[in-house]
Amino acid sequence: MTKEEILEKLKDNPHYASGEFEVCNLTDAAIPGTQFICKCNICGHEWNAFLHNLLYLKTGCPRWQKHEKLQYQVMPKTRLSENIVWLNPEINSYKDLYEFECKQHGKFNLTYSAIQAIVNRNQVIKCPICRSIDIFNKRIKNNPHIKNGDIWLAKEWNGYDQIVECVCKKHGTFLIDRTNLGRGRGCQKCSYENSASSKHGAENRQQIIKLFEENPSASYEKIAEILGMTPQNVKHHAKKAGIVFKGRRDEKREKFLNLYYEHPDWTAAELAEKLGITVEAVMSRAKKEGIQIRRK
Repeated sequence: MTKEEILEKLKDNPHYASGEFEVCNLTDAAIPGTQFICKCNICGHEWNAFLHNLLYLKTGCPRWQKHEKLQYQVMPKTRLSENIVWLNPEINSYKDLYEFECKQHGKFNLTYSAIQAIVNRNQVIKCPICRSIDIFNKRIKNNPHIKNGDIWLAKEWNGYDQIVECVCKKHGTFLIDRTNLGRGRGCQKCSYENSASSKHGAENRQQIIKLFEENPSASYEKIAEILGMTPQNVKHHAKKAGIVFKGRRDEKREKFLNLYYEHPDWTAAELAEKLGITVEAVMSRAKKEGIQIRRK
């Protein structure tokens, strides 16, 4: 296709015919898949366009068409919040970012796609921080602890902190994740005191203390067997009560040391046979205790 044929067909493109853009590097022997550099005479934007798009799809400057649609179709339907000002409704950058200003939180940007999506949903353009605060306040209104006056916010949420400072009527100031506060949670100490598991745990703790006083040399395993609990639970409650039991490791250590001191001339193989463990385990324990033992 020659240059003259291309120019003749370009006259059917309304954007080219109205002088909206011009083709900078038009050459002869072009095919529909050829790309040309085009320049918009209105906004100055330059872009690469396929010849097929210019001749048959009759496209123009993508940036100006988007802005023109924004000005004449989207903007008349756009509703702004009371404290929002649209600073640059005119086209301002290659990325098509439009600048707004919130009287309370300052400037923020929205893309053309974001503005169009808000208009399509029939919503009001709001500052992102203001929107977050509105959603947060709406969610915490349904929090039963705040409704009953058991807790309240120490200060107004600023719109971006993940951790919120609250005040409990019973325990004072505490920190909580804003997501958990919105889900209806309150003071952690109050929740622990009111839970059935904490009351059950207090009963178990009293039983453990009583058994420890009766048998101070008992191990976690023995106490767990008596109470029908796991050794891990016994260890947890003992730690809460400040009790230190002899664990299985302590018993094995004492058994190893007693046997070694009774027979200091025994080899690791003989000690392992008597203790029912491997020679490597005996050598490892001897190394931890600083004892030198012959392997065989």
